[in-house]
Amino acid sequence: MTSLLSTLNSVARVQLPDAAGHVVWLDSLVVAGCADGSVMMMDGDQAATIVRCGSPVSALLAHNDSIVAGFIDGDVLRVRHGEACVVASDQGVPRSLVETPGGVAWAASEDVQIRRLDGLAVSVDARIGDIRHLAVVQGGLLFVGGVSGGAWVDTTLDLVDDIVAAPTLIAVAVDPLHRFVAAGDLAGSIHVIGVGDTVGNELSGYPDRVHLLGWLPSGRGLCAAADDELTVWAADRVGVGDSDPQQLVGHDRPITALAAHPRVDVVITGDSGGLIRLWSPAVVDEPVASAQLSGVILGVAWHPDGHRIAVGTSDGNLTVLGMRSGSVA
Repeated sequence: MTSLLSTLNSVARVQLPDAAGHVVWLDSLVVAGCADGSVMMMDGDQAATIVRCGSPVSALLAHNDSIVAGFIDGDVLRVRHGEACVVASDQGVPRSLVETPGGVAWAASEDVQIRRLDGLAVSVDARIGDIRHLAVVQGGLLFVGGVSGGAWVDTTLDLVDDIVAAPTLIAVAVDPLHRFVAAGDLAGSIHVIGVGDTVGNELSGYPDRVHLLGWLPSGRGLCAAADDELTVWAADRVGVGDSDPQQLVGHDRPITALAAHPRVDVVITGDSGGLIRLWSPAVVDEPVASAQLSGVILGVAWHPDGHRIAVGTSDGNLTVLGMRSGSVA
């Protein structure tokens, strides 16, 4: 018999040398990037150092059978089968590492850096000032958010397709059905833009910057965190409605992490007090499961199977939570 409530249970935990702000899965292993410059691998209740650099980790990506890590001092390293090689160095702080056809890309100052596995290196000026975030839209098309708005960047042709006028954009989330891009800004609004378009509608009313965004995997909702509240905006093939979002209240502290499930319409949030909440917004407006950890929740990543969540915290704990779905999720 299926339980009414879902559950979140700790199945593994390790102590890392410093705060774990970046967390990814590499097959069944969890990899974390730490503030002391170490990239750690968690296997069960054991942790091992993959690589250690002289500055904090700024971005982390699982790419094929390797890990690509960016560091605040400007280095980007690729680690494969225990061997590390330098991908780039001294080109600005690498942010938002993403996978592109045949390679990887990231933001560095005002440029999108593109590195292909065949060794080709390309730098594209996005023409929007300092870049804060980027995301893959489809294939080699990226949407890039910066201090002067957004840009559509084609990494197969290595050029900027178009510019989107907007305030400083600090978060980007792509509709899983590839219809829209949502971008959060410093002024407390979300911009929803059709793929390839240069204008869209604005979802406003947030009291502060919107830096945490995620789409339900069905594409039927856009989730955003504002202080201690999660809002869900209904979406359809036409766009995202600009009024009356669903407001989900379950945190007493500011939400610091958000991630949507890879296949079903549930979302996980974490806050500055270490509280984890699991939501099923299409079914119920209250949390369907919770877990209490220590420290500030900094990084959350779902395993592709949707049954496990890796969580990194400010006190250096790396935890894997197992999720069992109830009938309300």
